[in-house]
Amino acid sequence: PRRIQNMGFVEGDIRKGLWMTLNGGKVFISPNEPDLTKDGFDFKEADIKTGGDGGSGVAFRKADEGWGVGGSNTKYVRFCG
Repeated sequence: PRRIQNMGFVEGDIRKGLWMTLNGGKVFISPNEPDLTKDGFDFKEADIKTGGDGGSGVAFRKADEGWGVGGSNTKYVRFCG
């Protein structure tokens, strides 16, 4: 089973969505303006190839630039748009 490793807000702003990392290196992002009255969110898997290393953190420098840190201090970056 997958377990949440870390969660946060996209660019530190809940209106821009939520992100979460799972064991095994998966990263998921919710749509903008998540409905906080619901029990679940419509997360979509991010296109980040971690090779199975566990993800420990994600940060968004800009709306189209995401950074992540995985196992063994591996770093990832994704530019969208």
